[in-house]
Amino acid sequence: MKELRNNIHVISFSEMTNARKEARSNKYTFKCPVCKDEVHHNKGNNAVMDMDTGMGKCFSCGAKFILDTKYEEWCAEHLKDSKNYKAPELSKLIDSSFPTDITEFFKKRGVSLKTVHDLGVKWCVRTYGTKEEHWIAYPSYHNGEIFCIQYRSPKEKKFFMSVGTKPMPFNADAAIGEETIIIVEGQNDVIAMQEAGFSNVISPCNGCESKMSQFEELMNSNFASVKHVVFAGDTDEAGLKFRKAIFKLFGEARCSVCDWEYNPTSNEDLGISSEAYAAKDANEMLLERGPEAIEWCIAHAWEPKIENVEMVSDTEAALDAYYEEGMPKGYSAKIQRMDHLVRFAPDMMHVVTGYPGCGKSTWVCQIASSLSINYHWKVAYFSPENFPVARHLTQMVKAITGKPFDKMKMPKMEYENCKNYLQDNIYHISGNLAAIEDILHAAEQLIIRHDIKLLVLDPFNYIDLPTIPGANDTQKISMVLKLIVLFTHKWHIQTIIVAHPRKPGNDNKSNKPSEFDIAGSQDFLNKADEVLILYRDTTKNLTFVRNAKCRYSELGQLGTIALSYNPSNGRFQGCKEEQINDKEMLYTPLPWDTSDWLTGNVKQLEMFDTEDSDLPF
Repeated sequence: MKELRNNIHVISFSEMTNARKEARSNKYTFKCPVCKDEVHHNKGNNAVMDMDTGMGKCFSCGAKFILDTKYEEWCAEHLKDSKNYKAPELSKLIDSSFPTDITEFFKKRGVSLKTVHDLGVKWCVRTYGTKEEHWIAYPSYHNGEIFCIQYRSPKEKKFFMSVGTKPMPFNADAAIGEETIIIVEGQNDVIAMQEAGFSNVISPCNGCESKMSQFEELMNSNFASVKHVVFAGDTDEAGLKFRKAIFKLFGEARCSVCDWEYNPTSNEDLGISSEAYAAKDANEMLLERGPEAIEWCIAHAWEPKIENVEMVSDTEAALDAYYEEGMPKGYSAKIQRMDHLVRFAPDMMHVVTGYPGCGKSTWVCQIASSLSINYHWKVAYFSPENFPVARHLTQMVKAITGKPFDKMKMPKMEYENCKNYLQDNIYHISGNLAAIEDILHAAEQLIIRHDIKLLVLDPFNYIDLPTIPGANDTQKISMVLKLIVLFTHKWHIQTIIVAHPRKPGNDNKSNKPSEFDIAGSQDFLNKADEVLILYRDTTKNLTFVRNAKCRYSELGQLGTIALSYNPSNGRFQGCKEEQINDKEMLYTPLPWDTSDWLTGNVKQLEMFDTEDSDLPF
């Protein structure tokens, strides 16, 4: 058996006395060859070796073992890129007793020189500026070999690292065979933890901003047996960034966090000060409250939230609001007889489709104008088809004022009033943009600056599909729609997408596309919260709106309504329905609304004049 350093040994299977295989695992228990002859040792096996990783540990004396058959493989894996690094300069390192200034440095930190020496800490004399000074040397060992060294002045907070050497965590070999390790931010915290009785502690070689590769490369060697990581670093910005990196490497489910907040309820019988104390790190806690406080803080480490997972507590307020107030009913577009079919709300994505000439864009324009006027929703429009922007604005002026866009029929005051409203509430994203990332970036800026609540993308086919090797258009459309859905949820807005259906085949004599006919991908149906299909019946001079998908019943329902269109102001109005016979329905258009919406709330004429008992209003 060969000892490397700090009670770490390379051992062969034949040296594992009384080796016995554990049931249902490839681990063997054996008598520790280091402490087997000591008086306190019992007669049973007190060490375990994981034959898969080649890492083992004694539970009595703390000795750690590397199986000889795994030794070279382990070294080769870990040292595979060592040729890119230089060996640190060792000739100036001194193992003998520390000089007075270094001795005083560790004395002030409340740690014994034995603990410092046990961790392989040395000292040296180096020139700094124009004079020679004493420096503490903190070597990072792996497999008994020094890989890098951090130097620190005992007089002031001056540090530097050995140049060109391979980064390696300080005290990395302490993790061998351990199921639980503690990660702190610096070498002196490792020393403080060992002084308090914790030997399974490591730190990055150069503070929390060290390269994470030094930890990543040990995942299949030193950290192979680790099941639990206690993060006990600082809570400043750099420390939190380091914590997040450790969580990502080991997984939040295997981590807990020690905040160094000592707050025992009642430990007077144990002779421990019950006064609460918050320390910056392990060394400060050792100095101010002693080893017992460190033990208490580690025992009370808390489990971090698993990223991207929500529990009831995370959304409890919203859940309680649903219970107390009922599910939100959304917002009405104020089109007569349409509220039961479709309503609008934050976090929702509606897809509108229909063959050319059915009035998709005009209907959406009326909805956007109505939501803006009635609920103070500011609107972002991406509408390259409606070019130039001034032409599209004429449609919105008509919808809002209820009058033709004609100076002989629209008073100048009404026009100026509407124009001022549009200036403050309606924004057009440039049609020169084509990538979805650029369009959503522009929308995001409008949300941040102007509090946009409605995003209209009309039409979808003006958005360029991303270049993804090996992906077809269906997959690309799915990715774009996913980005839009995530954006909608992130900013809690309503999004409306106008999507063209594919060209009907020769066998399709109907002017009614289905929800499966949207060009490019069925994901329009899959990802949308509601899918609304418009089609014209020229014989009746009516436009029909069919809700083909409704995710939430409180925001609409499947079904069809008839609308009449007023070409003078671009507004759709509802129709009163009367069942003539089993196959025929009589639709009577309600009076057209020609009021100026800016002078008051939008009118729903004949809103309560209905015999349909199932309508919600």
